[in-house]
Amino acid sequence: MRRFAQHNPLFWPPLIAVLTLMLALAATAGYQWLSLEAQRTQQRIQDTLWLRQYLTFQLDDLAAKLKGTVEAISSPDGAISFTASKTLLFRQHRELTALEIVPHASRALRCQAEQPWSFVASDPGKSELVWCHPLADGLALIAHIDLATFLAQAPWWVLQHYHAALYDAQGELLALSGAPTTEAPESRYRTVVTLPGVEWMVELAGDPPVTPFAQRLLLTASFILGLAAIVAIGFAARAASARLQALKALKDEVAFRRAMENSLRVGLRARDREGKILYVNDAFCAMTGFTAEELIGRSPPMPYWDPKKQEETEALHRQILAGKGPTAGFEIGFRRKDGRPLEALVFEAPLVDGEGKQIGWMASIIDVTEQRQKEREIEWQRNRLAAQARLVTLGEMAAAIAHELNQPLLAIASYASGARHLLQQDANRGTAGDNPTGAALSDALTAIERQALRAGEVVQRIRQFSRHREPLYAPHAIAKLMTEVVQLVEPLAKRTGVHIQVTPGPEITVEVDAILLQQAVANVLINGIEAAAEPEARARRVAVTWQSDADRFAIVLRDWGPGIAETAWQRLDEAFITQKPDGLGLGLWVTRSVVEAHRGRLEIRRHPDGGTVVTLRFPRQATHAARGVVSQPAAAH
Repeated sequence: MRRFAQHNPLFWPPLIAVLTLMLALAATAGYQWLSLEAQRTQQRIQDTLWLRQYLTFQLDDLAAKLKGTVEAISSPDGAISFTASKTLLFRQHRELTALEIVPHASRALRCQAEQPWSFVASDPGKSELVWCHPLADGLALIAHIDLATFLAQAPWWVLQHYHAALYDAQGELLALSGAPTTEAPESRYRTVVTLPGVEWMVELAGDPPVTPFAQRLLLTASFILGLAAIVAIGFAARAASARLQALKALKDEVAFRRAMENSLRVGLRARDREGKILYVNDAFCAMTGFTAEELIGRSPPMPYWDPKKQEETEALHRQILAGKGPTAGFEIGFRRKDGRPLEALVFEAPLVDGEGKQIGWMASIIDVTEQRQKEREIEWQRNRLAAQARLVTLGEMAAAIAHELNQPLLAIASYASGARHLLQQDANRGTAGDNPTGAALSDALTAIERQALRAGEVVQRIRQFSRHREPLYAPHAIAKLMTEVVQLVEPLAKRTGVHIQVTPGPEITVEVDAILLQQAVANVLINGIEAAAEPEARARRVAVTWQSDADRFAIVLRDWGPGIAETAWQRLDEAFITQKPDGLGLGLWVTRSVVEAHRGRLEIRRHPDGGTVVTLRFPRQATHAARGVVSQPAAAH
């Protein structure tokens, strides 16, 4: 063995460990043997205290029910209530032997409401606990509790392992469970129970069930000791080769992880608790254009931070180091080494060492610059498409608007012709002063002015409707906005014979882009008018109303048309889907964009009585995020 130990230096550590384990097992076994009695004593005390608490709780519960009986006796139907309460109490409490109403002075008992409890001794070990409460008219309610029966209702696991007994304050036996105990004084424990009026003691005698931990520990230790000796010998023989294999496996693992990191397109960056960079991978260096040598060891501000967003980046950096950063991923603008912008999606997580202690922060960084650029291009294309869709809307409404303009223009021409005729008559008579003809001329000129203003308003609204611009959020009265929309599409409704039924909602002011909102409502309203004009429509009618609560409002439009076909219903969110032979399928799609630009929601559902109900929900005040959204103008289908 000495020669083996000389050629294998790892022989001694397992041998020393085995000897140390044997000594530790022997010391533990001795300690457990000595502490077994202490455990029993502690368990006996705990069980006695628990039994005291249990008995006190039961007596408090019984006293509460007896007080309830006193209140029942005082009620108008006291006799009936007392009989019912008495029956219930005898059924619930077997220890209750008597419950009666007697004259207060007929018993030599202390009967006070504040201290109702007292003892009545009969035979040794068979005493009763009496509860007495004074009643009106010199009466008292008395309850007798048999202490032996009361003690026998203790939990079974207490009576199974102990001898339980009750004593009065002078040490006289009141009740006993089972035969008298012969346990030694050190195997007993008493504790005092105090009730209003009496004081008594609870005693438990005997040895509680304690697991023979020492014996089991010795058997287990023998098995572990033999197994440890075998493992130690095998470990000593294979220690050298196992160590070399573990070292080789560690090198392979490090190489594998390095190759896996280099193959990722996700940038990795590790920082300490102060924000200094500890590690960056090749993908992060490729994103920013800086080498690992230029970044590792740097403290804030970092060279890849965008100078235009320096304060915002520093504030976010401090939040992350304080553990108050975003729990989900967040986007941030960086600057590459060559000055080009870098839009990054960052996920931060705590960096912990092998002991589970946080030593910094690890970030996964994804370059989303190209993706965001494509999204902006798509948004720009969508805006252009929406602008063209507005032209289509104007084309569809041109005939109706022309009809609307023809009426005031024809009236203007008629009034003007009449005015010239009247003026000619006055000129022929040589009287242009005060006469009925002059008054009629004044009225005609006033009507001409009014109709001309109306025509100008219609033309101005058409110009605003077709103008492409960024959203302009401002307070507007919802009733006025809806009136203007209805006036805008009313020519189409008259031409198709559809009645627009407006049910005014609450008088509220909302912060919206008036033109965009009116465009969105007009698109839906035009769709409803065209649906109500179909031959299979239930009624040639379209209903408009609006609702409001504390912070949101909704515009509800309903038609009685044939409804949306099932094939089109499944594709409502898609553009260029339409049921109209000459439609583009853009109206509802762009309307949804307008609603979402206001941070609202578009809801479409079938009405049980036929037709379609469209609800446009908006916040009553435009949020900061909504004010920065690019305009999504509407167009008709």
